[in-house]
Amino acid sequence: MSANVGVVSEEGSAPGSLGDGGGCRLDGPEPDFVEFVHAVQPALERLLKRLAPRGCDPFDLAAEALARVYARWTSLGDVQNKKAWVMRVATNLAYDARTRGARRADR
Repeated sequence: MSANVGVVSEEGSAPGSLGDGGGCRLDGPEPDFVEFVHAVQPALERLLKRLAPRGCDPFDLAAEALARVYARWTSLGDVQNKKAWVMRVATNLAYDARTRGARRADR
């Protein structure tokens, strides 16, 4: 196990977090995406805390929604409201999780 796991650097960000660049070079759409995540993540997590079914981690759903947005980031250039788009993706993920949970309960 690494000794620096969970340790916050002097700059105030955990090693490997978005704050210190994590040793990764960001070219292309990634810097814009990082800014987008910082702007949308609090509202996204609030939404999913309300919508996520019991037993489903809202933070996992938020991460999945953001991963789906990132996978399509370059093709979303024409989307007027990317925040609304990611909120819709997250809402659909929460509804899918509810449906899966209801199906398991019926068995």
